[in-house]
Amino acid sequence: MKRIILTIGLSVATMFMTAQTTVRYVTPYGNGSGTGSWSNASNDLQLMINNSSPGDEIWVAQGMYRPERSANNLGIISIGDENNAFVLKKDVKIFGGFPNNGIATWTDRDWETYKSILDAQVAGSGVNSVYSYHVVISAGDVGESCLDGFTIRNGNAFPDNSVQQLSISVNGKWVSKLYGGGIVIEFKLI
Repeated sequence: MKRIILTIGLSVATMFMTAQTTVRYVTPYGNGSGTGSWSNASNDLQLMINNSSPGDEIWVAQGMYRPERSANNLGIISIGDENNAFVLKKDVKIFGGFPNNGIATWTDRDWETYKSILDAQVAGSGVNSVYSYHVVISAGDVGESCLDGFTIRNGNAFPDNSVQQLSISVNGKWVSKLYGGGIVIEFKLI
């Protein structure tokens, strides 16, 4: 009987040890891997989402972030692609509103003062600007993912049928380009 209790105790301890949260850091001018601290922050929010595992958190500093990866091919940077979007990942929590001072802690977070902006402008400027259809996409099973503390702007979902291909496949779900400029959520009800 003692051996069974000991085995169960070790399994529970192992479960808690492997459930450690990794925090990844993102700043507008980061050039690191995004792990460890703000001094090693990345500037690629989607890459940090891609590299995260369930339970991980991403802390995003004040500044503007534009999607640089096509929602149906998140492994490749594709500047100027109207299909670019930030795509949520299962059980990954993303928090904006940290000061861009390189030393921010959770208690420093204030999304009203330190605005983290997700913006759909993917190319050009002024009247020649190109905007993505969606800024954020939540498609398929995203579990307990979270997007908190962001300003989302300039999504350009088309309100008519002028687009050649009216949807894009993201995580096995068809996402319409006709609605959800800021955030589009596609899931299957059971």
